[in-house]
Amino acid sequence: MTRSRCIAPAAAQSDGIVEKFFRSYDRKGTWGTGTPPGAMSVVIKPHGSDFNITWDSKPRKDPRGALGKPRSIEFLKTAKRGLYLPAEHRNRQDVPTAADPLKGKLPDGPLIWARIEADRLSLYTYTKTSDGDKDFQVYHRTLTGNRMKLHFLRYLNSVPIEQTKGKLRRVAE
Repeated sequence: MTRSRCIAPAAAQSDGIVEKFFRSYDRKGTWGTGTPPGAMSVVIKPHGSDFNITWDSKPRKDPRGALGKPRSIEFLKTAKRGLYLPAEHRNRQDVPTAADPLKGKLPDGPLIWARIEADRLSLYTYTKTSDGDKDFQVYHRTLTGNRMKLHFLRYLNSVPIEQTKGKLRRVAE
């Protein structure tokens, strides 16, 4: 008998490891080598038994303006503890469902997943560009007391091309 490893969305109940990330954070960050600091914000909040993460950033070129265009993703937990897939679609009962690449169900856009290990929530995106290049981005968010360390890495065809680091502070609720 052979066993296959399928990662399917889990039943609707909390897994107990994501709740410590439910907060809002903001601060200035460093935008890679030779680039001036900018503003960043991250909001991680519950969404049913799952979670939503929204982030925004803006280089400090116009300190008066608002941040850039925020990105937001709703994540669903899977049967594998600490692994989350984005809610890509809704079924007939209007329940969010995730595209599961391990079952051959690929998303319409980039391949995205999140993983929680101890105090680090990491979000990964993999995109094949129109030129055939492989664009891989990693967003590590690590809790340190009342702060969150952000470390963004971007690779194009496995070559590191961008890095951003920042220390965000927890916003009073």
